[in-house]
Amino acid sequence: MHTSGTGHRATAPEDPTAAERPTTPRGRPTPGEPLSDDDAGSAVTVRVRYFASARAATGLDSEPVRLGEPASVADAVRQLRERHAGTGLPRILDAAGFLLDGVAVRDHTRRLPDGAQFDVLPPFAGG
Repeated sequence: MHTSGTGHRATAPEDPTAAERPTTPRGRPTPGEPLSDDDAGSAVTVRVRYFASARAATGLDSEPVRLGEPASVADAVRQLRERHAGTGLPRILDAAGFLLDGVAVRDHTRRLPDGAQFDVLPPFAGG
């Protein structure tokens, strides 16, 4: 028995999340935006460590955060606000200080190098 085709070829389904991820005109992820595991191109991954109330709010000691390159301190803080929106972390970030590889950083435009350690330090009582 011979059957004839319908004349169309099966195609692979498109990635439904691809349209949701911001990209530059060349198709690369937007700088500073969070990346998924399948994003190609340049990425910066930092290890975020939480202390005191930030640790309590997230329930984490630390976590990796991947961002499009170039990424800044402000980009990392924005990603943390979004990632932990349902916790007390966004409020804590308003008053927190930050260390980049053990050095205090106040300039939120400072670039984050790949592999850096980024510490979130809430205000501490005492002195």
